[in-house]
Amino acid sequence: MAGLAATVAQEYRRSGIGNFDEFENRKATKGVLSATLASTNASNSIVTPQIESLVAGDTYGVDKKIIVLNKDNSAANTTRSCSPDGSESVSALYALTRNTVSKDLTIYPSEYGQNDVAMVNDVAKKMRDIEHALAKGIEDAIVTDIDAGINQTYGSPFVTGASPRYSLVANAMQVAASEQEFFFNDVPAIMMADNVDTSMGVQVLGNPTLSSYVNKYVNQGAANSVNLGYQFSPFDFYYANSIDVTAGQTSTGYAIPMGSLGLLFQNTPDALRGATAGDGTMWYTTTLPENLLGTPVSVLEKSSCADASGLGSAPVGLEATEKVVMQFSVDYYTLTPYSSVSAESPIYKFDFA
Repeated sequence: MAGLAATVAQEYRRSGIGNFDEFENRKATKGVLSATLASTNASNSIVTPQIESLVAGDTYGVDKKIIVLNKDNSAANTTRSCSPDGSESVSALYALTRNTVSKDLTIYPSEYGQNDVAMVNDVAKKMRDIEHALAKGIEDAIVTDIDAGINQTYGSPFVTGASPRYSLVANAMQVAASEQEFFFNDVPAIMMADNVDTSMGVQVLGNPTLSSYVNKYVNQGAANSVNLGYQFSPFDFYYANSIDVTAGQTSTGYAIPMGSLGLLFQNTPDALRGATAGDGTMWYTTTLPENLLGTPVSVLEKSSCADASGLGSAPVGLEATEKVVMQFSVDYYTLTPYSSVSAESPIYKFDFA
């Protein structure tokens, strides 16, 4: 006998989007990107208004170079002369490299009429994914440039003395466990030994493990038997999973004077002028919800007719329905300090053993 089988209660559903599934939608922090944007906007930033003008709308697609003057390393004379003969200035050009990061989105608006997921919730989730993907792509590129430009010459006896406190492996200072609690007291001294100005502060970019050390030492203040808090005033700390830990170490980081990193953005000409095309394509700019990039991005949006009858549980009536595809993109330029000597840099890498 069938009994009441035909009328058995079906499953109950209530939305948990945005709360119950928050762990599923977790995103990595973008510490390196945040640090770079802060450095770009600093009062002593290497990105001046003139350099910012290189990414004005009418410069799209044109090679971009920054004019620089190399330093004069010659020593002063010890006597006067009737025949002075100073050295000539040497100019150079720092070429900027344009990079692009993009992420696509596809929706079928009528699909949501036959689904418990509302379009507003689905699109919000997709937009968050897109924004974090763009931010991660840019952050990974910044980390690559930072690591490629680390300092290779050290003037401090803490590093190159007869009995150095920190050895070097691949030009990164190796901080033994016994030296870690006072390492940040030594960092400004090490940088000043190479004539690096730390008066505007120092950004420290590290993988998340570094936060454990910093939180421990920075909270050993005046009430403790040993006050370690004094050494942290010059530093702003940022953490990101995009920084890889050197094999065999517990933490890897970079110490960089504030203002030494730069990030410039540029949108496509079509997006800037709000172009439209006869096939349903349009271009515009938009600021993404969390504004992780601190700048609008370019959007290409196209509406067309498509067969969506094969989606999921085969929704009815969508054999010829509206399909909306969107592409979010931005062009960007990463800037690190110029040096006429390739081995010299104000970017100092370190590893905690």
